[in-house]
Amino acid sequence: MKRIEIDELTFSKLMNGVKRSVSTGGYKESLEYIQLKVSADKVVAFSTDGYRAARVEIKHTYPIEEEFVCYIKPIPIKVSKTLTGVVVIEKTEKETFVEVPTAFGSCRYRFAPPKDNYIDAENVYRTAKVHDREVSFRVSAAINAFRALNGTNDYNYATIETSDDKIKAFVIRAEQDGIINEQIILPVRKV
Repeated sequence: MKRIEIDELTFSKLMNGVKRSVSTGGYKESLEYIQLKVSADKVVAFSTDGYRAARVEIKHTYPIEEEFVCYIKPIPIKVSKTLTGVVVIEKTEKETFVEVPTAFGSCRYRFAPPKDNYIDAENVYRTAKVHDREVSFRVSAAINAFRALNGTNDYNYATIETSDDKIKAFVIRAEQDGIINEQIILPVRKV
């Protein structure tokens, strides 16, 4: 069995960074999952619904025997006041278990991997990451701008002016204390 432990606050930030990009429409089962890639010094979480994608990378010091990839669905987690809880992720041959601390002990979730193949997350990220300029901005200002654009047209599309390549994704990134949260907005494919 492969296993890693992550403190509850870090796991909460990981979940908050990727849960909004998980598909809820039942279009493709694998898009309803979050992919976790666990290596010796970091955990990378990736999710996509086909229109946007998110990637969150966290550093860890928990000793692991072997690197592994597992698939989970978004998990609700309420961080304790003491911040002493630990989230345990265990992967067996056929399933992944996630145990999260609660006010009354712990809750253990069980996930079977998706039946269809998950997309090549690293390729989506690598392609989106290529850029020719960076623009830093206040997150609250961007949220207000996107809210203001929402409902402007029938399809709720907006345009972000970036490089000359119209089919490359747009990346929004925030990082602090070893946690890297990247939201990737995939371009609209007009039919």
